[in-house]
Amino acid sequence: MDLRQLTTFHRVAALLSFTRAAAELNYAQSSVTAQVKGLELALGVQLFERLRGGVRLTPAGERLLPYAERILALVDEARENTVGRSGPSGTLTVGTTECLTSYRMPPVLEFFHHRYPELRLALRPATTGETHEALRQGSVDVGLFTEVRSDHEGLCVEVLGREPLVAVASAGHRLARLPEVTTEDLRTVQVLAPEPGACYRTLLEEELTGGRD
Repeated sequence: MDLRQLTTFHRVAALLSFTRAAAELNYAQSSVTAQVKGLELALGVQLFERLRGGVRLTPAGERLLPYAERILALVDEARENTVGRSGPSGTLTVGTTECLTSYRMPPVLEFFHHRYPELRLALRPATTGETHEALRQGSVDVGLFTEVRSDHEGLCVEVLGREPLVAVASAGHRLARLPEVTTEDLRTVQVLAPEPGACYRTLLEEELTGGRD
């Protein structure tokens, strides 16, 4: 048993997903699986039960979890008291869209707080355009978007990942019976879209108008 295995076990237990834990820890999923297997071999017990779409803790895993949390907390405390508080502190203001705030930020916030306990994150939900302008004015430190804008002169932009943009329809709608929904298909139906200025609406409008002759 080592700290790396305990850390990996703790993140899988928190997220109930090997895939999300691997992404958060920046490991290959095979590495996460190997570390959990190694911990299970060292303890002689099964820690997770695989389910469709995720995992859940076994009784042995539930008993181990509070010990892992205490051990990792003690390691952080020992590191802080031994080396000193040399990490960043203060407040980091992050502008982001409401969908990212609701669905992507919670595990990021948990990891960030664990990694940088002295640094406070302040989230400022807004549209993409509002966040982009706030970055230029200096009222936010970081902006998270679900699109890459072209007018980013003076800003440092890095692509962190890709998000699929899909059409959602009722099971009885004719689009639901198609093997693939094209832009031309969307032009023939009424579309419920976000408010003007929202990144998804901008992307949809560009897609619907860009392909016309």
